[in-house]
Amino acid sequence: MEPGIFTNLFQKTINTVIAIGSFFYSTIDGVRADFSYLDVDVSNNVVIVSTQLINGYSDDLDQIFRSGERITIHYKLELYSNQSNQPIYQKDFNHSIRYSLLEKTYDIYKSEIETVLIGLDFIRAKNELSQIIAIPTIEVAQLNKNVDYHFRITAWMSNIQLQGMDEPLNLMYYWSSIRPVNESPIFRNMISIQ
Repeated sequence: MEPGIFTNLFQKTINTVIAIGSFFYSTIDGVRADFSYLDVDVSNNVVIVSTQLINGYSDDLDQIFRSGERITIHYKLELYSNQSNQPIYQKDFNHSIRYSLLEKTYDIYKSEIETVLIGLDFIRAKNELSQIIAIPTIEVAQLNKNVDYHFRITAWMSNIQLQGMDEPLNLMYYWSSIRPVNESPIFRNMISIQ
């Protein structure tokens, strides 16, 4: 038999197990995903943000990652001032993971840096999926002096369609249907704008 036959059989088996489990959404042991911190810094006169999604993976979600389907985590980063309830800056980006059934490795795509990391083991892939490092945002010159600011970041997962399922699988059940949100400490632009 060819390796492709085993690969297809493996994928169908994984998808069947996931599909059966998804009929019992109420029994899914969801985790409470969160962010470990939201660090704000300045580099080359641009405000940069770093954070990491934590506690976002359960054994059930790990199995779904092995399905071979592309799983996407969406991130929304917003900047607020104490003078407005509406964000004055917003950046949307995503990270996606895909398992190669043939290679038995993972690929990660990070939209904010337009990079694909290929051939990762599972631990490194999950780490890369969760890490947001030094994302450039707004220029310091666009911030008003002596105004309080803070960033807010939110994450969520897209639904996926697995073979053998009539309805899309709502991956947010694996995060107890709660979008993780975190806010940075308040900061000010203390540099005079010339």
